[in-house]
Amino acid sequence: MFRLPTIRFTLSLVALTSVGAVVHAESALVPAPVLEASWEGPAARPRAGLGNEAAPRARNSGLPFPRGAETLVDATLRGAAIRDALRDLSGVPLDKVDQSVEARVVTFRIPGHQPVPPVIAFFTAEKLLEPGQPPEMMLNAQPSEPAFPGVRPGMEAAVFRIRDGMLVISLLPDTPRGPTRVCVVELRGKILPATALLVGLPLADVLEARLISSRHPPVFPGARLMQSIRVDGARIPQIADAIRNTAGIPPDLKNQALALLNQANAVQVGQYMLPVQARSAPVLQFYRTQAEQRKWTVLKEDAVRPERASALYQLPENQGVVMLLMEVRVEPPNPRNPLGGRIPQVTLLQLEGAVNIEPPPAPPPTGPPPPDSP
Repeated sequence: MFRLPTIRFTLSLVALTSVGAVVHAESALVPAPVLEASWEGPAARPRAGLGNEAAPRARNSGLPFPRGAETLVDATLRGAAIRDALRDLSGVPLDKVDQSVEARVVTFRIPGHQPVPPVIAFFTAEKLLEPGQPPEMMLNAQPSEPAFPGVRPGMEAAVFRIRDGMLVISLLPDTPRGPTRVCVVELRGKILPATALLVGLPLADVLEARLISSRHPPVFPGARLMQSIRVDGARIPQIADAIRNTAGIPPDLKNQALALLNQANAVQVGQYMLPVQARSAPVLQFYRTQAEQRKWTVLKEDAVRPERASALYQLPENQGVVMLLMEVRVEPPNPRNPLGGRIPQVTLLQLEGAVNIEPPPAPPPTGPPPPDSP
């Protein structure tokens, strides 16, 4: 049986605004010269918090982000995929987005309430912008009347012209003291500044909402939560130890899960008690259906025995992996459960971060097998 390591943890609830809901903000689109100074800032290196070292690049978009930042979204979409992501939102000028336009998106969180100048200095140092380059358009959202999708009160955003398109940068502090959410959308192709703003902000919002949804695996009908824990950083090896010590996981899946854990930033673990009649085949069928609906990729499934099942699923945009372990514990009669009996349960492990399955091993060499050893 999979046993959770004994780790102290706290649960934090994050209030989320559903995608497509009316966002109350006043869109203050102003000519660049009015607020140009606030976006240009001094020609200095980014201040502490953004780092002065060479920045890493996001795996999918190729865009830079400060070393140590928490990456929330990293994606690349083209033409039809952009339209598909935004088709349910009103006020987005999809008719002005050519099929050839490509969107590269990275959203990250940095400590503190970061002002605009060091953020622009960071992207200037990373060669996305020219030194002292003014924006084509700006937005400063204040609480007031409804605006367009992707805009939230307190958000600052600007559109810059780049060599082959537009670059949209937005900042939004989670609280007055931070941290600060920074979103960068690079739109390559023929696109106007206003269109880039009206498309880039909601696109980043939709992708983040999709990711948040995908980070919480669905629960089998009738299941009851037994315990939940989130493990990050140096404590992840304790989850690896729990997997190693769990009997019944197929060896190839166990080895694959352990390799993927090395790539994870954090692991969300939930254990659920299933209805007493639950069997492995219907449990796996439920998660196979959910995977199809949520655009997960099935990496591996195993349900040879009715009392055990296991599976690995890759989340969209290479943003993590879900591991499923279903097992049945037979409990003898005891004071808490006088009749004893069958207790099926499922453990869901969400590996967060840019976790990717390793490429398949090379096929075995062709030709006659080697001679047997004497």
